[in-house]
Amino acid sequence: MKGLPTFLALLLLLAAHTAVADSLRITAAAQEVTIAPGAAGRRYARLDALNVEVSVTASCSNGSNPRVSLSSADTRKQIEDISTPQPFIIPASQLPPLWVEGFCILDDGLGQTLEITRPAFISILGSSRCEADESNTLTSRTAIVDLSVICDPSLLDVAQEPLDSSDSARNSSVRSQD
Repeated sequence: MKGLPTFLALLLLLAAHTAVADSLRITAAAQEVTIAPGAAGRRYARLDALNVEVSVTASCSNGSNPRVSLSSADTRKQIEDISTPQPFIIPASQLPPLWVEGFCILDDGLGQTLEITRPAFISILGSSRCEADESNTLTSRTAIVDLSVICDPSLLDVAQEPLDSSDSARNSSVRSQD
């Protein structure tokens, strides 16, 4: 019984600390891209820039206004207004190649639209800094961005020669890459 008062004091201290913690929540909208059929043997596609809609909620336990920033690869953005969803543009040069081997091939019949999903294609890191005279805290969270890839045969211009794996996917939101 000697340790019970000490245990209760520690429990109350822990409860008080967790009740006033800073908070940060970020969510990112799933993305959808459309590609034109490519030649057999195409393994990768390069995406154009993605414009991801990001929603943020943040608060500081010390009453200060949180300073929120987002980052993905080398792209960074300070968020001034967390009350509305914000566009976050990731340039094509900072996106990974999209693995499409065996998907959206010219010889696949092309009469139907096909779709695949690439879960957790990219991630966006959010951080919230709370500053006060006596303390500064930093809270971070990650949002995962899923990608739906749609193969649309109507993007293929029948007047042009079929695309091969070295051509750029014209009239499409991606560029082919071997």
